[in-house]
Amino acid sequence: MISREREFFAELVGLAFGDGSLTKRKNGNLRFQLRGDANEDKPHYLNHIAPMINHYLVQPLLNKNISFVEAKKPWPSFGVAIESNIVCEFLNNLGIPIGRKTKLAIPFWIVIISII
Repeated sequence: MISREREFFAELVGLAFGDGSLTKRKNGNLRFQLRGDANEDKPHYLNHIAPMINHYLVQPLLNKNISFVEAKKPWPSFGVAIESNIVCEFLNNLGIPIGRKTKLAIPFWIVIISII
């Protein structure tokens, strides 16, 4: 049986591939964001995504919670963000690329857990 923690990290990689970004900022820090539609996705971010990220990732590594981000332009969006090299390097090691998302491939560790 696959652990809930592994399921979460596989889900997080999928979310990042679709609605996320891992970027290097001008000051050299890394920032991770996930954003969705402010109207349709906000409850999912508040009730599922943020609590899971806090439980399995941000609390264990940093002993704090992830921040929420909201924007009106270019479209109404809501999501989560964290600027932390420790968290972002961990996410990069899971298979989330830094910078532009081109030629995404499912990380091997996800392929393996999906056939177990």
